[in-house]
Amino acid sequence: SETGANRPQNTRPLALFPGKEGPALLQDFVPRVESDIRLIKDEGIVITVKNHGLTAQCEGSKLSMADGKMVTTLLNLGGAYCTMCTKDQKECQRVSVIEGGFLIDRSVESIGQLALALQHPDTGDIIKKKGDYKQRAGVCGQPITEDDMTKHIPVCHAKIRVFDFVMEVIRRELSHQKWYTPTNGVVYTKEEKELYKSTGEQLKEKMKKGLGINIADPGDMVTGAAFQSFSSDFARSFLCSMLDHDKQEMFSEILLGLCTLVKVINSQKRKVDVDRVRVLGQLVYLQLVQLFPWIVISPSVHRILAHSWEVILHNDCCGLGNQSEEGLESLNHYIRDMRSGGARKDSTLHNFTDTYNHLWDRSRPVIVQMERIIKRRPIKLKASTEIEAMVESMFIEEEGQ
Repeated sequence: SETGANRPQNTRPLALFPGKEGPALLQDFVPRVESDIRLIKDEGIVITVKNHGLTAQCEGSKLSMADGKMVTTLLNLGGAYCTMCTKDQKECQRVSVIEGGFLIDRSVESIGQLALALQHPDTGDIIKKKGDYKQRAGVCGQPITEDDMTKHIPVCHAKIRVFDFVMEVIRRELSHQKWYTPTNGVVYTKEEKELYKSTGEQLKEKMKKGLGINIADPGDMVTGAAFQSFSSDFARSFLCSMLDHDKQEMFSEILLGLCTLVKVINSQKRKVDVDRVRVLGQLVYLQLVQLFPWIVISPSVHRILAHSWEVILHNDCCGLGNQSEEGLESLNHYIRDMRSGGARKDSTLHNFTDTYNHLWDRSRPVIVQMERIIKRRPIKLKASTEIEAMVESMFIEEEGQ
């Protein structure tokens, strides 16, 4: 199907594992997959149709639908602030650096070469020292993958991380206005910790009552309809009203810019005006560090503001929605149901085999068409007309469109 490619019905799992995607598991599994991909690219796949053999050629492949944690693990950048550039967190928040712009200066090849240079000649371990970020750039070992994941932004998680970041900024602004990192030496008093805790409870109650969003429930991720509510005009006004009056106007612009960038990143087919995306990201970045001098930009938000324009440029100037991990993440719900109610339980192997077969069956086009219409949660708040207008201005109108 050309539409709804990221629906869970259209997503086929490559494998199921009874555990999390740790380094050991990925180290064992990913090279096997990439070896098969190379074989398919060289020899193709023979398909028999009515006793006639056809050979399907694979021009190439791209690893996508990975979240930030998996990207960090695959690239072995556990000590890095950003998986795309070699700058550290402090450097990324200097006004002069932001005004100069950011470029993706990492690659799988450069990470592998640096890891090789840092290895101990006898043990093969990476030599780590305190304050060695300039030399090591967060590299902890050889990349697990051959795919260049340095040019990947987790599309679905962009909504979640932006929402979480905004909530954290408001919470800290209303409490102690501090943000600890291992390098800034911030210390919280007992009173500040109590104030931070109580502010969080108050914020949770306000969000639930005002926007119908439960920020404390890990199963209620802010995607789809919830993010639509979060990016509405009413929500922006509601969130800005929590801050001091002299900060509300700039904070409203920050929210507008963040939501616009996330929506553009989630687009799929239309051409994006990359220069406007770059300028908007730079503007929001500057506003954040100027309005909140104590702030620490999270790596996820840094990627969106600083590097999304370049990733879109590498994607033929189209949004990244076709690489979204949303359908794959949605499968977790179906997998839990199938494992408990539609699969044998005499062994893990039988349980996973039945679940795997169910997932492949339900992804067949005939069954997808037969499946009932998915019920969606009603959107309580209308989409922001200002955000939608801003999003529309980020696209390039093609001839005849």
